[in-house]
Amino acid sequence: MLKTPAHKRPAILFPVPQSSIMPAGVAKSTAAAAAASTDLAAAAGEQQPIIVETIPETTGAPLLIFKKLEAEYELPAAVTKHLLDVLGLETLDDFANLFTDPSEVDSIITSQIPNLDRKVLATSRIRQAWSGVKQARAQDLLVKQKAGVPEDFDELLPQPELDELEQAFWTRYHLRYAPEVEPADLLVSRLSKEMSKRLLTVRSVWQTRTMTHQLSTSRKRRKISENLEFVEREPDVNITQDLQTYLELLHTLCIAYARAGVRAIGDRSTAPESRLSDPADYVEAPLEIMLRYHHRAQTQARLLPPAQALRWLQKRDEDERTLWVEKSRTTAAPFGRIVQEAFERREAVWDTPPPPTGAPRQQQQAAASQSASLGGALPPAVGNARDGGATCPAFQRGQCREPCPQKRSHVCASLLTTGKICCMKNHGADRCSNRKKALALSV
Repeated sequence: MLKTPAHKRPAILFPVPQSSIMPAGVAKSTAAAAAASTDLAAAAGEQQPIIVETIPETTGAPLLIFKKLEAEYELPAAVTKHLLDVLGLETLDDFANLFTDPSEVDSIITSQIPNLDRKVLATSRIRQAWSGVKQARAQDLLVKQKAGVPEDFDELLPQPELDELEQAFWTRYHLRYAPEVEPADLLVSRLSKEMSKRLLTVRSVWQTRTMTHQLSTSRKRRKISENLEFVEREPDVNITQDLQTYLELLHTLCIAYARAGVRAIGDRSTAPESRLSDPADYVEAPLEIMLRYHHRAQTQARLLPPAQALRWLQKRDEDERTLWVEKSRTTAAPFGRIVQEAFERREAVWDTPPPPTGAPRQQQQAAASQSASLGGALPPAVGNARDGGATCPAFQRGQCREPCPQKRSHVCASLLTTGKICCMKNHGADRCSNRKKALALSV
């Protein structure tokens, strides 16, 4: 007598009413077809085996999840029914944590299922499924841990968090800026994440984007698959790279730091804030400290000719912000305190170089003071004429008579780009038209 192989035998399992899993009409038609088939088989003298399907009572998402697991690892249907209806598992995490060692499969699952055919093979399949789920979970966790930080940082903060930062900034400073100055949401989002995770980077000032840039550009998303999206980079913005633009973008960047670091410093016991309090003790990145840094950069850079001012400013700005990043990554100090200490420590680095002729620092200071005495409307000038005598400030404004009551030289004291002064006797600095005059110092 031929025997049917064991893996092809129908499982004799618990009967479930057909009407409980099918619509009434479908169940009736199916039952009628089955009865007709039985009658035909009986008439032919054949004996038909009775096949009773095992259908878990649990429905919905858990049923779909474990049915996929059953198909993937060829688990017996009785095992799926036991996992769902008896043990009440709902997710693969429940299955992965059902036991800690594969040796427990028999005591928890297979030995608890009556009339389970080929228990040894069923135990092996369950162990394979358990190991596969555990491995998949570990791989998923590894992928999340290795997720690219730049891609994460380039995502916008949720809108409630952006609104919270904006409200906190308004509550503290009561300031609003024009769209040409206001930092873009993407810039604030990135700085906020970098500051909270202490993973600051030295951003190029030319990459600073304002709200105007944000409103005029958009990042396109393309959905590649169900769980995968490709976000295109924002198109590059044409920016004139000159001193004025650099200072404007640096101003926006400083405001962005203050906006991202407006949250109060937690777990710090400080007295109530007053006018004399140090703001670095209360918020992560105080606006006044950031604007003080920008003011120094602006003031010192404008003392130099434009030919060298931009390069000079960019070098010192990037060096100082590199120090911010280094201290933020290696210490636990608040960001505002780091900026404050770097500002004081590098004060001498921001001194402007002497004139190209190598004139002493004292002459440079005398030139600045003489310009101030002339009302600031005239170009700076060195203190002495070519004959070594001091120039007359009143003559520069056309307000001194001949001979000079103070016995000073009546020559034009306008500073030239060569580092020397004009020294013409027929006009003062207020009427100097020399093309080499250092007007660039008033940029």
